[in-house]
Amino acid sequence: MDAPNLGAATSDGSAHAVHRFSTPLVSILGPALGGAFLIPHPWIGALLWLGLFENLRFAAFALFGTVLAEGILRLFQIRDHSPAEGNLKANALLAAIAAAWLTEYSGLAVEAQILVVACTVSATTILATATLRPLLRAGLPPLVVSYCMVSVFLFAIFPHWTLSAMASMQWWPVPETLQQWLVTYFRTLGALLFSPTLGIGMIIALAVLLWSRLAFFAGTLGWIAGIVTAVQLNQLGVVFYWMPTAYNSFLAGAALGCDLSGSQPHQPAPGSTRWRLGSAAGRGLSASFALYRDRLSAARLGADDLGRAKRAGYDRKLSRAPQPNHGAVARSRMAAVGLLVTAQRQRPVPDRAAVRQVTHRAG
Repeated sequence: MDAPNLGAATSDGSAHAVHRFSTPLVSILGPALGGAFLIPHPWIGALLWLGLFENLRFAAFALFGTVLAEGILRLFQIRDHSPAEGNLKANALLAAIAAAWLTEYSGLAVEAQILVVACTVSATTILATATLRPLLRAGLPPLVVSYCMVSVFLFAIFPHWTLSAMASMQWWPVPETLQQWLVTYFRTLGALLFSPTLGIGMIIALAVLLWSRLAFFAGTLGWIAGIVTAVQLNQLGVVFYWMPTAYNSFLAGAALGCDLSGSQPHQPAPGSTRWRLGSAAGRGLSASFALYRDRLSAARLGADDLGRAKRAGYDRKLSRAPQPNHGAVARSRMAAVGLLVTAQRQRPVPDRAAVRQVTHRAG
């Protein structure tokens, strides 16, 4: 029998104290979105929902995914995990947003888009549930690894949908001034929710700051370290667009800041050193999956674009090749026939009397 976890019991008690002052809807939706940013507080998670409602489509599908995941968990009587370590509904919510972003410009009917989102949320919830117990027994937090795995799978098998969705997003150039770097900082935070806008990024930063000043400053330091590494890699010739995945550096720094300090805000210290190291390793794994997701999608899209470019170039080469002039061919044929007729007319006609005489002699 497993030994009792006093830290978990105290954590559950503080969580119940927090949920006592929240409505049932906030207690479900708040930690679902806050779990993606290591925030278990329901009201601060509700603040994140205000930023998400800037895009009504994403907010609607996120609500649908959260309700569907909650129904699956209640149907199979599965207890969700601590939001501070990444819960099951956080994986489902992020998967629903990713599927909504992927199918927005796919040309599918609304019913088909809802079906894609439902299948994605179901698969993510089942995968997160299957990996929850082994990770907890190993002392590792689950985080949002299942969401990263499912999103990589989606972007790999639907590259054309990914290309259409990427073409519709408003990206930004590499910053040069201090003001541009500050705007890039906030916009990269919103990229986790597929909404790289200044407003959503500022709301996310405010929510993390309200939850833990240490997590905010550690995340900012992690973001700076990740950006410096990415810029140096670009200067060394490694070409990749680092800004859409820079939020992973922020979250990795926030996880390290809370875990290695030995305490979390309003919660007791984690039970073991493996939890702290596992949280950092898990967030790093999530970042690796996100980076691999973007690189894989870009590779698939690049191969498709290269194939289309080759075909277009071949078509242009054929169009530029000299084509036969059918009118000139017809005229040359008519001229050849005319010359043949003229030659036959000018052939000398034999004397008929001489021909009869020669025939008579031969007979």
